[in-house]
Amino acid sequence: MECGCSTEFYQPTCDLGHGVTYFSPCHAGCQASSLSQKDGAGGVYSACRCSTSPHLLAGPCPPGPRCARKMWVVLIAQNLLGIVVFISAYPALHVAYLRVVNEIDRTATQGAKHFFTRAFGFLLGPIIFGAIIDNYCAVWRGGGGDASGSCHLYDLNNLILTFSLSQTALRLCSVTSFFLSWRFYPDKPKYSEKLPECDNDSNSNI
Repeated sequence: MECGCSTEFYQPTCDLGHGVTYFSPCHAGCQASSLSQKDGAGGVYSACRCSTSPHLLAGPCPPGPRCARKMWVVLIAQNLLGIVVFISAYPALHVAYLRVVNEIDRTATQGAKHFFTRAFGFLLGPIIFGAIIDNYCAVWRGGGGDASGSCHLYDLNNLILTFSLSQTALRLCSVTSFFLSWRFYPDKPKYSEKLPECDNDSNSNI
């Protein structure tokens, strides 16, 4: 339905009967309203042509019980994964790379490691992931599909999937790099822990 509705301001409107959130009362085709505040908070809309429900409420629809259960599963899984990643990644990032270089080169290795971390992580990281976030914006402020200003709505399903796959791919690259370093790095010469035996006769003559 072409109603000429603006996307300049996001005014979510909930159809509780069908569990659908509209971008604004205009997008729901509402013709009458009863608002308690100027911004529409706590308002009730009626005569909405895009919905069979008699009344629509201002604000997004609340998540159902199934979504709440999934949220707890995700939070617990993220915390457990964070603990595992920290335990495994901290020694690898701060100790393992020092074992594959000569002792005389460890200072230069630390400098090179911090340089590449800042160059690729702190500079390219926000650019790449920022482009991914902008790519999955469903509704830009002002409409027209112009990627400028702020984003009202994101395609969360595809955004979460792309984020997860991107982080998994980067983690696999990191693990592969450490494996190759371990596999092809030559073994260090093994030194005997026994101290050389001293000649008692020679020591007594000193």
